[in-house]
Amino acid sequence: MPSLALIAYDIHDHAVRRRPPRDPFNALLSYGYALAGADALAAVQRLGLDPALGFLHSLYPGRHALSLDALECVRPLVDRMAVALLAPGALARDDFSDDASHGCRLSKRARGELIQAWYALRRDTAVPRLHAWANALRGLLGEPLEAGQNEHGSAM
Repeated sequence: MPSLALIAYDIHDHAVRRRPPRDPFNALLSYGYALAGADALAAVQRLGLDPALGFLHSLYPGRHALSLDALECVRPLVDRMAVALLAPGALARDDFSDDASHGCRLSKRARGELIQAWYALRRDTAVPRLHAWANALRGLLGEPLEAGQNEHGSAM
């Protein structure tokens, strides 16, 4: 059960704003999505796809829209990881700092715990899922599939 003291806040006191994160849960999500986004970009580039040309995310100069599209397939993993890190005994309130100008930030220990949790997920679950997604997209675009993959991005 997540520690509600870390994720509960008065919704009326917070404007809708992505950055900076205003509570521990959103701070964990933000950092987790950044880690997952790097893996999504690597998966897209590995297969020679243009990371700027997305389908779900709009094109914007400097934005890797296709990488953001790929990130959607691992977003639930990041969400689950953030909830698990808020479980009693994982992270505590003093693992976060909060101020008006910088929002809620992770302590060095909290960053370490999150990175460790992500690397445990990425090897067996996230990276294979991202590579399968990118390879399936490549097949849909009529590009040759990566060796050992079928049109669904799965190993043959």
